[in-house]
Amino acid sequence: MGVTQATGTPLKRVPSFVLGSQAVSPLAMAEAYATFAARGTHCRSVPMSEVVDRDGISLGAPSADCKEVIRPAVADAVNQLLTSVMKIGTGKSLKIGRPVAGKTGTTNENAAVWFCGHTPQLATAVWIGDPRGGQRYPIRDITINGTYITKGFGGRLAGPIWRDVMIAGSKGQPVIDFTKPDPTQIAGLQTTVPDLRGLDPAAA
Repeated sequence: MGVTQATGTPLKRVPSFVLGSQAVSPLAMAEAYATFAARGTHCRSVPMSEVVDRDGISLGAPSADCKEVIRPAVADAVNQLLTSVMKIGTGKSLKIGRPVAGKTGTTNENAAVWFCGHTPQLATAVWIGDPRGGQRYPIRDITINGTYITKGFGGRLAGPIWRDVMIAGSKGQPVIDFTKPDPTQIAGLQTTVPDLRGLDPAAA
């Protein structure tokens, strides 16, 4: 879904990579969440909508190279899970007046805080940290804009910035809901387990 290390090199395939053990960029994360918003279609980030020459003639824009990378049914299930974060989880105070999905993030020892999220039309990501190195300069016992922060958390610091950006970016867009997922994508294939009490192992 477009996520690499912040240097542009591929993610190291180690078990802890799903927990955020490697440095990634906010742009890469927004691109990944946009893939969920687009129901599994990933598009490369392009920093312009079009190029116009001096005569006002559009020259178009570079291709976003869009392609389906995960099945729509899987993306729909992920969107439902991320919607629950905004309804009953750590993002419940970050409503923007329309269906939204997202995830808070706080790295170990409050080295950095994140909020990533999306509507069906827009995805954004917010990172807060010290570029000198979050482990040496964590978001703890610091003052930001006159407010003393004991410990920084994604939902409390990055989340409100994300909410303001999303409200502004969504202005004028129609309110669209996420596609309801197939229940089997959430709960798996249900089956009845037979009662094996009293049977010997071979019969069971």
